[in-house]
Amino acid sequence: MATWWFVSISSVIHPFDSSGENLNKIVEIGNSDYTMASKLSAKELLAELLEFAEELGTTPTRAQMDEREPYSSTPYYTEFGSGNTALEAAGLVTNHDNSIPKNELIRALQKLADKSDRLPRF
Repeated sequence: MATWWFVSISSVIHPFDSSGENLNKIVEIGNSDYTMASKLSAKELLAELLEFAEELGTTPTRAQMDEREPYSSTPYYTEFGSGNTALEAAGLVTNHDNSIPKNELIRALQKLADKSDRLPRF
């Protein structure tokens, strides 16, 4: 997985570089694992996902995918729109059920607001 270095963009890019060439080099270096994985087709990504699930003996979590080299979960989210969609496309059982009905969420938020005497905050 790529190592990220956080630096001020102004310390890396010359202020008069309007071509964006230096910025493209930074992005390419910082996203090397994503760049490599993004070259894979959806079919190849699913094959990698199935291989990883077989190694684990269970459906991988996002955290496990992010720890695995050379690919993280990012290409799967980019290609399939969500982790669950990628897992479903691979024929794997999803880890989370994100289909809580809206009325249940509203009731839970109202209960929390009543209990804490204020509106819930994120």
